[in-house]
Amino acid sequence: MIIEKMSPSYHEVMRVAHAQKSLHHRFRELKKELEENGSKTPSIHFKNKEKDLNLLYRALRDKMMGVVRDSNNEQPCDTELLSKVAQIIQEEEKREKDPGSGEWSWRDSWKEAVRDGVKAKIKSVALDTKEQNRAWLAVHLGQLGKAVVEDLENVKNNLKKCYPPSFDVFNTYVDSYHQAIAQHLKEIHQKELETKDSYVLLKWILNDYKSEELMGSPTLQPDMCDDIMVLPLEDDFLNQIKEKYWQQLKEVFMNIFREIINEQKNNVEEKEPEILHWYHSEMHHDICQALNEYMTRIREMNANLERKLLCVFLDELESFAERFGNDLEQWATDRSLSAEYQIAYINSFISVQEYLETYRALSAEQVEKVVQKMNAEINKLGQTLMEKFKEKTEPSFKNLMRGRWVNDEPFQKIVNIIEKLSALCEYMRPPYKQKFVDEMHYYMAKQYITQMMSNRWSCGRRDHEAIVSTLRRQWRELHEDFEKMSSSMTWVYPAGEHLADIIEKKKPKDIKIILQSLVTDYPDISRKHLRAVLDFSGKLNCVQKWAVLNQLDNLHQNPVHAESPNHKFFSEIPVKKMHCVCCLSGH
Repeated sequence: MIIEKMSPSYHEVMRVAHAQKSLHHRFRELKKELEENGSKTPSIHFKNKEKDLNLLYRALRDKMMGVVRDSNNEQPCDTELLSKVAQIIQEEEKREKDPGSGEWSWRDSWKEAVRDGVKAKIKSVALDTKEQNRAWLAVHLGQLGKAVVEDLENVKNNLKKCYPPSFDVFNTYVDSYHQAIAQHLKEIHQKELETKDSYVLLKWILNDYKSEELMGSPTLQPDMCDDIMVLPLEDDFLNQIKEKYWQQLKEVFMNIFREIINEQKNNVEEKEPEILHWYHSEMHHDICQALNEYMTRIREMNANLERKLLCVFLDELESFAERFGNDLEQWATDRSLSAEYQIAYINSFISVQEYLETYRALSAEQVEKVVQKMNAEINKLGQTLMEKFKEKTEPSFKNLMRGRWVNDEPFQKIVNIIEKLSALCEYMRPPYKQKFVDEMHYYMAKQYITQMMSNRWSCGRRDHEAIVSTLRRQWRELHEDFEKMSSSMTWVYPAGEHLADIIEKKKPKDIKIILQSLVTDYPDISRKHLRAVLDFSGKLNCVQKWAVLNQLDNLHQNPVHAESPNHKFFSEIPVKKMHCVCCLSGH
């Protein structure tokens, strides 16, 4: 029979229980006798009886707790035996205050036996080393979850009915599992966990434990309440697990960004960037993919951790942007960074910025910080590219108005450089493309006007009309080139036209009429700028120049329009020192 095979057997428990009752009856008689003897010292016979009774109680307790401990590990469970154990516990609880009934709580001993059985169940689940199995922790926790559910199903369907309701059997087992698993996880956390292991552990605690695969299993309903599903870990321990995971992710992201830099360095040295509508680099794809991958994982774990993950990622991304920017500067210095790659990286940073906007709601302040950092790197790349083109045009601008003529050959070189720039800008992404084109347009226009104010020579009595015609044609061509590039700096165009009009006129009264439009459009034009233009024209004598310059002063002091444009143009153009005494006074 099953009962005969069990230890302790039902018959043995009953024998001890009967002996206990008999001894308890005899002890009451001895106690009564002792009370009748008054204050006399208890006899040795009485003490021996009391000692024997305590030993029998302890033996009974140990045997019954063994039954409880093994009840969830033996299939099928002897429900009749377990019911008898519960009955005896209830009977002994009524006599716990009587002498000789033992120095322990029978209910606490029962709970301890339940905990011991649960610990034994957890210990029986296989736990490989990482050398034996790369997925050792995921496998172990999966098997552990399965064992817990099966055990609680047995408690709910079989063990629970062996006890009176006052034992609260199901909740007692759940609480025991909570405690035992918490301790087991602490032991696991002491091991050398890799990033994937920390993720598995954290996900199991925060998500899997209360899921339908484990404590939320439909098979445990309705006994399993929502408020007892969650694993009650100490805050410090849970924070330790999280912090370890964040530190590991920090290292992961650092390595990802380091690999991106190394890969881009090889690309710069070995090949030109692809054109996928824009100049293309895989850098932004690798960055976005890294965040996507880990954000997907964290959402599967616990959505409340998304912001923390984003912050860890953005911290490293900000550092990466600075490191990569420094590397790009070095590559540009070494002449190994082509204009095409500079634009490709501008495009990549813009793509990353756009991607980060989808996360702004999670951490607006930190997203903005990284976006601004990337703006700084974009501007540095753009400025480096811009300086290259400025260097190429500088000799041509210096030769533009030499030899007492406005030369077409150096101007054509400038146009060719602009056309090359335009071809490159076709593959630059907005919105930076607009900024870059506008700045180059502004620079080229400013440089062209600067040549008129260099005081190297004046038109004088030469072929004045031909010079003015050349100025207008070149200025218009310069403007049209940038117009094709969709420059928004259309407001600089009238400057050249106004100045050509002034140079063309021979009489002060005609020039004064033109001044009104010039000052309205460009209120920052100064006396020295206008004087340089008049010198370049070479048509007026000193007195006539004085009259025109005074008119400029009057227009500045009495503007026709209350509101003037905010943009600056002439104030950014240097003018060489004037030597004509009659024109030195004033603005």
